[in-house]
Amino acid sequence: MVPRLLQLAPLASLLLLLGGCQFWNLGGTTYQAPKQAFSMQVPAGWSYSTNLGAHLVATRDGVALQSIKVQSAKLDAALPNSERELSPGLGSY
Repeated sequence: MVPRLLQLAPLASLLLLLGGCQFWNLGGTTYQAPKQAFSMQVPAGWSYSTNLGAHLVATRDGVALQSIKVQSAKLDAALPNSERELSPGLGSY
């Protein structure tokens, strides 16, 4: 019994340490990316994070259910999960 508790002690310590870390911010605000690259109005009731590999990930009920992911892509390459290609004038009005 004691060896089993000794095996779980590092895991319990890690959970306590990371339990105080905040990865998600509350929505209802405008997120402004560094260097003015983009801004996004995150809806109220949603949460967003910038620590998940993309520039911004926003979700209401959890990333597995739905999410908005903002990340950069090269203009001369196809989008990762689409056949659509980007062009320099795509967002111009």
